[in-house]
Amino acid sequence: MSGSKRSGDVGVGRSPVLRWHFPSSAAAVGRMRQELDTALSRLDASGDSHDAVLLVANELAANAVEHGDGEVDVRATFSDGSVRIAVSDASPDPPRIRPPSLSALRGRGLRVIDGLATRWSWSADSTGKTVWAEVPTDGGLGGR
Repeated sequence: MSGSKRSGDVGVGRSPVLRWHFPSSAAAVGRMRQELDTALSRLDASGDSHDAVLLVANELAANAVEHGDGEVDVRATFSDGSVRIAVSDASPDPPRIRPPSLSALRGRGLRVIDGLATRWSWSADSTGKTVWAEVPTDGGLGGR
């Protein structure tokens, strides 16, 4: 990814972890999503779970770009039965689900995450916050 750093391994026989660090930009979110898509394909994620993981990762990263400060860190941890996506930014402001509005063009990201993830939450630290979500898969991802 140009302008970002990625590390990690999607090897078989362990719980792989992928990490991205990138400037706050929509283009960087798109590149992260493409690389995660490739990793999910290599791990044989099924269609629905594959798409759900990509959507949750995209929404979390896009929220960090739109509402956070500074650079963004993304971590995808693969295990049997789920993928945990954690996104960190420099803003201490908590994420919040907005009231639904039929006329709004934006503001549904956390509702989507809430619907697709088995659980999600956030935590603050001295450098900002991390928002994470666990997305179920059809089994077999990571640790095979």
